[in-house]
Amino acid sequence: MSRDLLLGLDGGGSKTILACVDRQGSIVALRHGTALDPMAAPDWPTRLADLLASLQDLLPDVSRAVLGLPFHGEVESISRQQNAVAASLLAMPCEVLNDVHVAFEGALAGRPGVLALAGTGSMGWAGDGRDRYVRVGGWGDLLGDEGSAHWVGREALSQMTQALDGRSADRAFADALLASLRISEAEVIGWSYLNSSRRSDVAALAEAVDDLAETGNATALTILARAADHLIDHVRAAARRIGTPQPLVWSHAGGLFRSATVLRLMTEALGAPVAPDLPPIGGAILRAARQSGWTTDDPAWRARLAASFAATIRPGGFRHSGSVA
Repeated sequence: MSRDLLLGLDGGGSKTILACVDRQGSIVALRHGTALDPMAAPDWPTRLADLLASLQDLLPDVSRAVLGLPFHGEVESISRQQNAVAASLLAMPCEVLNDVHVAFEGALAGRPGVLALAGTGSMGWAGDGRDRYVRVGGWGDLLGDEGSAHWVGREALSQMTQALDGRSADRAFADALLASLRISEAEVIGWSYLNSSRRSDVAALAEAVDDLAETGNATALTILARAADHLIDHVRAAARRIGTPQPLVWSHAGGLFRSATVLRLMTEALGAPVAPDLPPIGGAILRAARQSGWTTDDPAWRARLAASFAATIRPGGFRHSGSVA
């Protein structure tokens, strides 16, 4: 007997999550894959096809799909290709959105407000609750991405090389970063410029910076404080442009928010964030459910969906002892 299923995908800059959900809000299948970033992975259509092929037995039961993909709506040629690839791989109605859009849908579940995204990249995404959206940032690591995990990692590498040169005094920070990379000083240039996964590997250094901040390292704390300032600017600019009501409603997504330091500093500046209703993959499912006419306004249905994701997606990332009251 066929089932009425929805398919959602969250394809970030470092990893991808694919899920199928039934009408009860229960996950019937969950898959993890590598990044679908078209700039870093030109073979992303093959990666997406392989990921969808792992659900081939369920796809006939899927009535609608929403895919959150990096760079969608940002580069016209990439967006056209993403739409075409999705249409060629999926027989059911399918909407392709920017991956930050689905993160916003999950975090605020249709309410007006601002999402601060700080994963591999960074962006502020605001919505008025009536399908009008504004984005701030998201210019990529060449032009921006201030406050992102990649930005933190890049700043850390810069501080490390300054210490190695003797241009700054925090040799302990440099030695700790080298230890986390498991390389010597002589290997730094090779690791940095001959690394095919440089963007994601630099972003991964944010965890080491957060660990050092937890020990009280001044350089690490300064980097994270500057990251928080950039993200605060993203949220405030997005709120001004969309005209969100006061007091400000904001939420967050992305690995950098597992840092107690970043979250504490942003809370001090913006007020307490709204806990995300759903993870980004849940935002893709929620969007698909609304388009299918499912009763998504029922808090019990969203709670079941959230619980289903919480039981199947294991949080990784930063290990820290701090918390935000």
